[in-house]
Amino acid sequence: MNRPIPPSVWLTANQRPAQVAALFSAVFFACGGLLALLRSPVTAGISLGLLAAAIVAVGVTLRLWFSPRIYYDRTHLALRFPDSQVFRIPLEAVECFFMGIAKYERTGGAPRESAAVVVRLADRALEWKQRDLPADYGTWSDGYVLIDGTWCESITETKVLELNRWLLEAKKSPPGVGAAS
Repeated sequence: MNRPIPPSVWLTANQRPAQVAALFSAVFFACGGLLALLRSPVTAGISLGLLAAAIVAVGVTLRLWFSPRIYYDRTHLALRFPDSQVFRIPLEAVECFFMGIAKYERTGGAPRESAAVVVRLADRALEWKQRDLPADYGTWSDGYVLIDGTWCESITETKVLELNRWLLEAKKSPPGVGAAS
């Protein structure tokens, strides 16, 4: 009998920007619709512009909403960072998850801190020791990947325990069995 397979999305993106984009989409659509009712050549052009902006905002909303930070795709754990490629790491190279703190000092800006998820990679996985990431989203060096919690769902002890449980279940499942990405 197969063990339960963890869900394909393990850590979602921060939903607040998607909610703001959805709000803009609704406002643009409503204003565009109201202006279309006026039936004048000037308002028709403005209406079409607002409707186009609503469509763009819907696209942004969907992109933000469905951009997981960590997902499982049967044999790999995928780490996704905005403005970067998706890194598909073999399950055997991932050892565990734990909580951390992301600290950033921007030039000209105040330093900030946020909760973070740290992905510990196996020492034997030499090809996964380091990668370049956009500095605002995390760091990856010496086999540790720090994912800044600002850009994903809330990082809690419960979430990190859940990630570790899913990792263990995924490693115990037969190869190729699991949720599709």
